Amino acid sequence: MIFLPSRNIWTPERKWGQKKFQRGIICATAIYGDEDVGVVTVSGATITDNDSGSFAAAQIDFRFTGETFRKIHSTSAQINSGTDWIIPNGSADSSYDVRYTNKTGLGVFTTSAAAEDIWIDLGSTRLWELRETGGDNVTLTATFEVRKDGGAVIDSAAYIMRANNLP
Repeated sequence: MIFLPSRNIWTPERKWGQKKFQRGIICATAIYGDEDVGVVTVSGATITDNDSGSFAAAQIDFRFTGETFRKIHSTSAQINSGTDWIIPNGSADSSYDVRYTNKTGLGVFTTSAAAEDIWIDLGSTRLWELRETGGDNVTLTATFEVRKDGGAVIDSAAYIMRANNLP
């Protein structure tokens, strides 16, 4: 645990409209998380592929390196480097698990690292793909959750995936 000395710490206590400051110590762990764990920050996103070719595909990857990527058809991009599934990325390891729950919509994952409600470790890149080849539009929404060491869910977010195979 890292402690940072501070001259003044603002406290929410107010007296007649004045801010109250106290001397003390700020614990960096409270700000950044346990120094060995990192901060799990699953952000959620909408991933849409509109394609008039032979198929449309929307994919999400939870990478073993701590990043979260989206893949639209064949182009891959990081969803948001500020909110990868864990910050800093170097804290990622196989003691973290991911699963999806609450799937809604008519779409079905054509590629899935695991079935719904099944925890799978993040020691490898895990991906889920929604693909449409029949000239239709399919959408699904699923909540992805991350936990550590088989414990409680640390963070979760909804991802909306759309594969629109245009005529």
